[in-house]
Amino acid sequence: MRVFCVLIFFFCCPAIMWAQDYFLTGHFNKLNEKNVYFRENSTHFKLVTGSENHLYDSLIFSVKKDKSRNWFVRKIFNEHLIIQGDERFRIIMDPVLDFRGNYDTYKKDFSYLNTRGAVIYGKLISRIYFNTAFYENQGKFPSHIDDFYKTFGTIPGYGRIKLDSKGVYDFSNSYGSVSFKAIDNNMGIENLNFTIGYDRMFIGDGYRSMLLSDFSAPQVYFKSNLHIGKFEYNNIVSKAVNPNYKRIMGPDTYFNENAEYNSKLVLYNTFTYKINEKWHLTLFDAILLPSSLNFGQTLIYVVTPYVHDFGELLKKNTPNVISGFNGSYRNKDIGIFYLQLAVDQIKFDNFELTGAAQLGYKNFDLADIKNLYFQAEYNMASVFMYSNPNNELHYGNQNQSLAHPAGNNFDEFILIGGYNLNNIRIDNFFRFLREFEFILKLNYLRYRKDLGFNQQNIFNYDQIYAGTIDSKVPGNQIINADFQIIYSLNKTNKLQIFCGTNFRYDNFNKRNSFFFNFGLRTALRYNYYDF
Repeated sequence: MRVFCVLIFFFCCPAIMWAQDYFLTGHFNKLNEKNVYFRENSTHFKLVTGSENHLYDSLIFSVKKDKSRNWFVRKIFNEHLIIQGDERFRIIMDPVLDFRGNYDTYKKDFSYLNTRGAVIYGKLISRIYFNTAFYENQGKFPSHIDDFYKTFGTIPGYGRIKLDSKGVYDFSNSYGSVSFKAIDNNMGIENLNFTIGYDRMFIGDGYRSMLLSDFSAPQVYFKSNLHIGKFEYNNIVSKAVNPNYKRIMGPDTYFNENAEYNSKLVLYNTFTYKINEKWHLTLFDAILLPSSLNFGQTLIYVVTPYVHDFGELLKKNTPNVISGFNGSYRNKDIGIFYLQLAVDQIKFDNFELTGAAQLGYKNFDLADIKNLYFQAEYNMASVFMYSNPNNELHYGNQNQSLAHPAGNNFDEFILIGGYNLNNIRIDNFFRFLREFEFILKLNYLRYRKDLGFNQQNIFNYDQIYAGTIDSKVPGNQIINADFQIIYSLNKTNKLQIFCGTNFRYDNFNKRNSFFFNFGLRTALRYNYYDF
């Protein structure tokens, strides 16, 4: 009966689907957050490949088999599509589907997303880990995402993209990485691994990140990761691009797809001290380097993290430096508290601080109710945060913020609740009900003052630094409310059927949109449209 229902859904469901993503993915992609926390391992950096520790290794490459059922039923409802290997070699492959859609009451039109792809995970003798994914997409987006494209020439989470005369976006995207575990519990070093990849990264324990978010498009990066006792160190060298940023800064908003894509190096460093299973403290450092630096000057910044003043030699080529802190307290009985602080500029003459902050709490079994998820989070960033007088060095990639989607000069409060019926006691005839999950997300975002340009204001617009902000102009208020009912077809590869409602209130642009949405998705990645 279940197989018949799935086949009916595949053949009868139109491929015009759109909705908010599955925001309980937790930025881990393949892993569930609940299986990762309350252990010694650090959780502040995502993505993970399996090379970081034995827990990630076992969770990513765990194989679920049930030979009592036929092959077709197992592959749809229980297992990965392809599983090959033994103790020395393992490869896992799954299809990626994302068909979603709804009616946009503001545009009075259907918006949709039609995605097909595949994802592969593999490892060799527990030393070399690799993964790759490729997606082909066509879709129509809500009005505020169309506005984003008109201003910045891209869609959040993606790079180069095409728009046809009918307002349909056609684009592909890919991700991948290769990791090598050089040392594993040897010579006093718990773990030393290196990763080269092209992907989005995330630092923190929250829904958002004020340090490094997976909101923007993927970046090419090389990561070195070292564990010694209670200490962990990550060094990441990455490349970000600024397509058409000169046109964005000027009066001409026309985008030439073949225009120059200026690039910049971005260095990330995290140094974590795991006091015990409950307390994890991390120092964060991001350095955006101007293209005018020569190789020797660039190398100095790569090998000397947390040190930014090298004297007269570099004063004419000043990088953009963002420093920060990430801390978390984890308690199985109480829940998880997390905090982030970020500083972009400090003017000591008048004690002026340009910064951002996050404070949050989440619990996977609130009030001792199994699988009752709750999260509350507050985020803020001051004006000028993440921007820089040298427009090359704004804290962004592909004209998208590397931190919070809203850019700067905002306050935000988020509430997320979720409950799944996996552990309820029920008659076997109705056991399919255990696969249902209910999620509610409320997001209130306030831009403090209208600065006269697009909301995501991380560029150094002339009117900001000229002091032309009109204090009498009210800030914008945006409210997103999202409710979803989810049925898990296959929890192993996160294949889901979902439906729900979404409401978006935009006070400044006087846009109120209400959606009824439905779809079929492989819930491995999250894209943000709630800003």
